[in-house]
Amino acid sequence: MHQENGQTHLKIIDFGIATNFTPAGMTGKEGSSFYMAPEIVGRIDAYSEKCDLWSLGILLYIVLTGYMPFASIFKSNVEKLILAGTIDQRPL
Repeated sequence: MHQENGQTHLKIIDFGIATNFTPAGMTGKEGSSFYMAPEIVGRIDAYSEKCDLWSLGILLYIVLTGYMPFASIFKSNVEKLILAGTIDQRPL
């Protein structure tokens, strides 16, 4: 995020791993653990575009609260929190 002329702008970046969707589903584990859906973290066979909605929900959570919903400095801990559905319970 950055401010310009008194307005705050949010930029979503890193589309370098973007790919064409196939109805058979996707199988790779790419991207940042902070935004991965449980299907990707748990490597359940193939996953669909619904995982993108999960990532969008993570962004929305961050914008509304100012916090990461699954916070840890260790990637393995973040993935455990996602699989358990344990959200950071900071006061609003």
